[in-house]
Amino acid sequence: MIRRVVCMLALVLPLAAQDSEVEQLKKMLLDQQRQINELKQKLGMPVNAGVPVNTHAGIGEVASTTPVLPPVPPAPPTFSAPLPTTTTAALPPAPAAPDDSSSPLQFKLGDAYFTPVGFMDMTSVVRSTNPGSGIGTNFGSIPYSNAQAGALSETFLSPQNSRIGMRIDTAFKDWKVQGYWESDFLGQIGSPPNGGLAVSSNPFVFRLRLYWVDVQKGKFEFLAGQSWSLMTPNRYGVSPLPSDVFYTQNMDVNYQLGLVWGRIPGYRLAFHPSDKVAFAVAFENSQPYVGGGNGGSAITLPTAIATTATTGSTQGSVLGGQINNGSSVISAAALMPDIIAKLAFDPTRKFHFEIAGVMIANKIAYQQLLERGRRPVHFRAGAGFHHPGERDHVAGALRLDRFRL
Repeated sequence: MIRRVVCMLALVLPLAAQDSEVEQLKKMLLDQQRQINELKQKLGMPVNAGVPVNTHAGIGEVASTTPVLPPVPPAPPTFSAPLPTTTTAALPPAPAAPDDSSSPLQFKLGDAYFTPVGFMDMTSVVRSTNPGSGIGTNFGSIPYSNAQAGALSETFLSPQNSRIGMRIDTAFKDWKVQGYWESDFLGQIGSPPNGGLAVSSNPFVFRLRLYWVDVQKGKFEFLAGQSWSLMTPNRYGVSPLPSDVFYTQNMDVNYQLGLVWGRIPGYRLAFHPSDKVAFAVAFENSQPYVGGGNGGSAITLPTAIATTATTGSTQGSVLGGQINNGSSVISAAALMPDIIAKLAFDPTRKFHFEIAGVMIANKIAYQQLLERGRRPVHFRAGAGFHHPGERDHVAGALRLDRFRL
């Protein structure tokens, strides 16, 4: 009898523990349902009568004394309040805030980047004498005070030095391609410029300054077009970009007395063995110029040649227009392009040293020599060095001339 009572107590105790846990779960479900109903009442929604609680049947007798819990019922569904509706028309979207970010200084077409360059320039020119050379001062025609032009002062305004242009950068396979165009309004009609330009409408003539294309691959570089002459001193290497050319910061469009410069059509081949050394050879358009243009004086020719300057139908021209004395424009014949070579060193960005040389060959035809079967040829060769320091400028030049009959 004692053994039966012990077995019954062992069986009833686990079942009682399981019943208490089931009751706790039921209470939790009822509390959740009550909270849901309270939320629905606050939101004005209909309250459900209740969600039936899944009560499990008796667990039955188990062979093990370890209590077994029934599976947890699924969580009740949650409800969200609907958005209030309105019968008014929809308001238009708010305007976008203005974009205060700055625009880029270049634009892209295909694989090329285009950068506009230029500026508007309004120059006031004041001179104590009247050299008669326009906005650019002709240093060879400044009159003396005892001359009529030397007794006149002048003051005038001009926008002719305004600049417009474009820089283009792109790449093709392993080639770096760069183009540059620059123009102003200092073109001339006749020599000197047509005086009617400054009377009423001031239609100053558009002029080409620079227009070239440069390609570079590895250490080699090739340029074609109108650029600053290779004889013009550089600030860095043998670069054709205006920012790398030493043409001073003077406002006068003729720059500085003694400066060798020119913007001349030609071809240029450069080699860059390193970032600090550059060598270039250029073939530039030649002109047998002997002075006499823009108010400057011409050279004094030998008597035998000078006497022909007043003969023929081209009165005042030298040898019938074979040499440019300022009046022959571009009709003078050039024998060959000028050949220029330059070697530049740039140990640092603050120090630049270069040495350059040029060879010029001109030819004239003189009737008496033609009858003898001989042709005169004039050769000219020169060299110079240039060191534009941070504060100073050192330059030198050497020229050799030979006139062969």
